[in-house]
Amino acid sequence: MSKVLLIIGGDSKINWYELFKGTTLHGKEEIKVEFTRWDEMQLVSYSDSGAVIDLLPSANPLPGTNQSKRRTVTPHFVLIRSATQALYGQDWRNLLIGLMYANIPSFS
Repeated sequence: MSKVLLIIGGDSKINWYELFKGTTLHGKEEIKVEFTRWDEMQLVSYSDSGAVIDLLPSANPLPGTNQSKRRTVTPHFVLIRSATQALYGQDWRNLLIGLMYANIPSFS
């Protein structure tokens, strides 16, 4: 069984898939990485069963990854690498609140 680490934002040139390749928790559970940006995700949050997140195809997918396809994930952990507010009025705090409501362990 694998655990899903969702990485949101950060430098799109960093290949998070390669960085975490072969990584396990306590030598047992494989860590599966999914990387996206705030504007490329849609979230449904449940307080008792976590969150279901649709990841839209990336505008600039990393070669050799599945970022060019639409994916659905239920993350076990979240790594946040960018702010929830951006220039020109973009505001993704609602997605952050949804992740918090789902009680998904996260770090920034």
